[in-house]
Amino acid sequence: MIARFARQLSTRAAQIGLRVPSSVVCGSPADVQRVLPLLHELSAGAQRGTPRWAESKKKEGGKKRSESWLEITYPFSTDANLRELYMLADGESLRAGRFLEELDAFSADCAKRHAEAEIGELAVVTAAHDGLHMFDSLSAVHDFRLRGAVTIVGSSSMEVRTDVLQVEGGSEVLLGSCFTVMVARDAATFDKVSVPALRGGDANSAAEEQEALLRSRKRRALAEQALNIQPPTPSEVPLLHELWRHASARETRGRKDADACAAASQVPMVASEQRSLDIMQPTHRNQNGYMFGGYLMRRALEVAWLSAFKHGRRPLRFGGLDDVTFSKPVVVGKIVEFVGRVAFVAPDGRTLRVFVEAEHVSLRTGRREATCDFHFVFLCNGADGDAEDCPPAPQVEPVTYEETLLFLEGRRRWVAGNL
Repeated sequence: MIARFARQLSTRAAQIGLRVPSSVVCGSPADVQRVLPLLHELSAGAQRGTPRWAESKKKEGGKKRSESWLEITYPFSTDANLRELYMLADGESLRAGRFLEELDAFSADCAKRHAEAEIGELAVVTAAHDGLHMFDSLSAVHDFRLRGAVTIVGSSSMEVRTDVLQVEGGSEVLLGSCFTVMVARDAATFDKVSVPALRGGDANSAAEEQEALLRSRKRRALAEQALNIQPPTPSEVPLLHELWRHASARETRGRKDADACAAASQVPMVASEQRSLDIMQPTHRNQNGYMFGGYLMRRALEVAWLSAFKHGRRPLRFGGLDDVTFSKPVVVGKIVEFVGRVAFVAPDGRTLRVFVEAEHVSLRTGRREATCDFHFVFLCNGADGDAEDCPPAPQVEPVTYEETLLFLEGRRRWVAGNL
């Protein structure tokens, strides 16, 4: 129930989009480093982009939402060299992984803009992303725009809404929206610090606070009901038994018959497995000295896309990212392995859910330690929903108990997303 209402509220809010303050300042690429310092350090697109912002006015009793409002427009339509850095091999689409990395840094700039004027030197840390659902594909031939602002504030946390927009001529198309929870910390001690309250609320404030509360409850519910903590529910037991029967029958039929059946209708989950072993390099660390959360999302998405490609045997369109909680920081110099598998395919074969697990790996001892899980959505259709050139993907067949639990988790999330 909570997941359904949270999804409905988020979808409704995303369709509306963030409003532009009545008076904003339009800058030039020379202003990006001052207005968006974190994104400027990371992004070649932002460095060549056009920023807009609302000036901060120091007053007692908190800050207005507009004071954290930021916008950056990437000039893909006119800068061919910039397009080369961001687009896929098709020459028309953006690399979604790189875009996710920059969205995280942009959200951090919005949060820091809200807090820093009154607190002084501080750091902001990504605590969670409350999902991202893309309504359309990312075009590399139109200008790309990020627009964000702090919408809800706690004692030391800030929720930032970031809209992803495509600029076509003089009009905007809202492609998706993401809510990011940032936590303010003292730059020297890394302790949590209080942030200014939001003042001057409007008629939408109460509704937005309710939406933020539902998103928070949804995150807690998903964590508490996760299958690595709780066993399958009574309603899932028959499905669990049916999956076991299919796996047993597959072994009984023999390898030859099983392969023929799988090629026709089902593919073993292990066949979609994609692994990447990465050394965490200093070039991708954040202002706190740990690995940048946006970089981890980018690498996880790249592994997930390859996993979906292996399963569907064709490139699929990025459709979204479920909630992500960064429970512990990743240290520079560590070795992290990203393991991606297609966990669930919708009955019509048009939606794939890919699970990616990131683990610290010690090559010396072989010890593994989970750091973060990612759940991605890929769509087997074009930007306009036309599926003629994209046959449905085969169903995924779990074999081991671990794979069965991943299948159930993917199915749960698919069901929640369609309520």
